[in-house]
Amino acid sequence: MNPAPEHWWFVLTGVFFGLFILLLIILIVVALQLVATIKQVGTQLNNLGERVDKISTRVEELLVNVKSTTHALGTRADNIGQSFEIVSSAFANRAQTVASVLTGIMLIKNFLGNRRNRR
Repeated sequence: MNPAPEHWWFVLTGVFFGLFILLLIILIVVALQLVATIKQVGTQLNNLGERVDKISTRVEELLVNVKSTTHALGTRADNIGQSFEIVSSAFANRAQTVASVLTGIMLIKNFLGNRRNRR
């Protein structure tokens, strides 16, 4: 026959069983808290995703606005450049005419001055 287990063995087994139950309850509580935290993080990530979508939409709108503004400014700059070219060409033609007239006046002045000196 088998001898009966000692009393201390029952006590030790009861203590370990109690500790196991306590540990199991603690693990369940921690797991529930972890699930709640994960749900909160998931909600925050969804909100963050929505905000990123709004920001990217605004950036795209800004990019379109910058493109149109750049195109408009480029067109205006081309028009200003063409106008400047026309004005500078007209000014160069006038300056050439004035230079020719002044050269003619100087030649006449020198010619008349030389003629007076000969007399």
